[in-house]
Amino acid sequence: MNKYLHAMGIELWRSRQDSPSLVPFMLLVPDADESVLQHPLVLKVLALLGLEAGQCSVGNRPVAGQEVIWNMFPEPVEGAWLNSSQPAQLMSGSEGKRALWQQIWHRLEAK
Repeated sequence: MNKYLHAMGIELWRSRQDSPSLVPFMLLVPDADESVLQHPLVLKVLALLGLEAGQCSVGNRPVAGQEVIWNMFPEPVEGAWLNSSQPAQLMSGSEGKRALWQQIWHRLEAK
C-alpha cells in the first residue's frame, strides 16, 4: 500500500513525536539545494536577522511547524519574512539586492 501512495506522490503521515526534531526556520528554494545555506549573501542576511544556518532548513514547499523566513521562488509566499530571487541572481544586479535590503529593514524595524 505504501508504495502505491508514494507513486502517487502522497506522503505518509507521521506523528510529530516520531519525527526528528525540526529546525524552526525554513528557506524556500526552487531546487531545494542545501548549499544555499553556505552562500555568503545568505549567511549575511541570516546574521542580520539574528539567525544561524543551523537554525534553518531548505525545501521547495512549506513544512508544518517551520516558519518560512525567506522565499526564493518568483511568486511571493504569504507569511514569508523575505521574498526575493536566488542569491546568484541577486549578486548580478543591484535592484534585487535593494528590494531585499528594504524587506530586511522593515523586518528589523518591526521587532
